[in-house]
Amino acid sequence: MSNYTKAMTEIYRDTLKNKTLTVVTILGEPYCMEVDDSENRTGNDRFEGYSVDLIKEIADLLEFKYQIKLVEDGVYGKRNERGEWNGMIGELIRNESDIAIVDLTITSKREEAVDFTQVIHYKQKGKGLLIFF
Repeated sequence: MSNYTKAMTEIYRDTLKNKTLTVVTILGEPYCMEVDDSENRTGNDRFEGYSVDLIKEIADLLEFKYQIKLVEDGVYGKRNERGEWNGMIGELIRNESDIAIVDLTITSKREEAVDFTQVIHYKQKGKGLLIFF
């Protein structure tokens, strides 16, 4: 790990330590799926998949807690004719969620609305697993 990475990790850890973040996502294999007996489970234990594993590792590294929730309207996010966003993008803008972790196509309109991390894993051209705030 480079000195810069170590320094940034410490800054993020200090900022997030012991906070609980709401992580919004959408169901989609292999990123986020409900476990077979999800109706008998609560909280984050209801979910499994690449995104779920990734946010757990990030939370462990940066020492924050999180609560996974499915996006209320079941969509990624699109701006309507009035300029309002729905989906995960809308939930982030309205501060209903703190982070989204999802496979999502980055568009210029979405980039104007929220900040993205770098693509972590390519699913197909132009689409990858993203964490954005």
